Amino acid sequence: MLPSTSAVLSLGTSISANPYILPMPPKDDEDMHNPRDFLQRLSNGVESLLENFFINFVVENFYLDSLQLFGIRDFTWHQMYKEKSGYLVDYLDKMGFPKTSSTDLFSTCSHCVTPKNLSREYEEFMNDPKSNGTIYIAFGTNVLWEHAPEPVLDAFFGAVNELDEYKVIFSFNGKPRPVKKHVMLTKWAPQVEILTHPTMKMFVSHGGLKSVKEALCSKVPVIFMPMFAEQAFNVKLMLQMGVASVINKFTITKEKIVQAVHKVCLFCID
Repeated sequence: MLPSTSAVLSLGTSISANPYILPMPPKDDEDMHNPRDFLQRLSNGVESLLENFFINFVVENFYLDSLQLFGIRDFTWHQMYKEKSGYLVDYLDKMGFPKTSSTDLFSTCSHCVTPKNLSREYEEFMNDPKSNGTIYIAFGTNVLWEHAPEPVLDAFFGAVNELDEYKVIFSFNGKPRPVKKHVMLTKWAPQVEILTHPTMKMFVSHGGLKSVKEALCSKVPVIFMPMFAEQAFNVKLMLQMGVASVINKFTITKEKIVQAVHKVCLFCID
């Protein structure tokens, strides 16, 4: 990814001016990156150097045994970058934090997927004239709700049951819990088609790259709760751009979810 080690080494990207690729999740909507804050700059620098050490020494020497199955016994990152013909990167194009460029860096521009037709089940559920609109909750395939702490499950199910003025589609792969009739639980949902539906009011997501791009393409108000990997970085970028709100996974409650939904929906446009 552009903000990660490869960019620092190849393009001279600052390791202190921009957020580290794996920052702590934002505490609230005001918790944005501030390059004037010495402690933030220090933290970014230290964490970036640790990532460099971990990738170039620890991973290279202790975590690549599987490459031997393909006959590769002398792998080094240096050799890979030296001999590669190209490097494909999927990230937000020309958006967000400043980053350097070069003559051999080519942008293909952003792309929004064309939605297909929704199935009758979703159309009938979302087109209820008595509803104020639809809220869609999805945290990707790597978030396993069966392992979620009980307070987190209580917070989400308490909130969706309370938000009965909306239709709620909850992509949930855990053990089902009782929900009211305005809530649809599903193990998988056609995300692009739901987000672009005329009744959509809000998207609640983990902040993965795919979901961030689809939220931007659909122009739907979004609340993020980053879970792991680069999701907190993505969410800090969205906060900096002023296009999202955030809930912290460590302090989440039913009341905070409901409050965030009502706060963001003050700016929902029909």
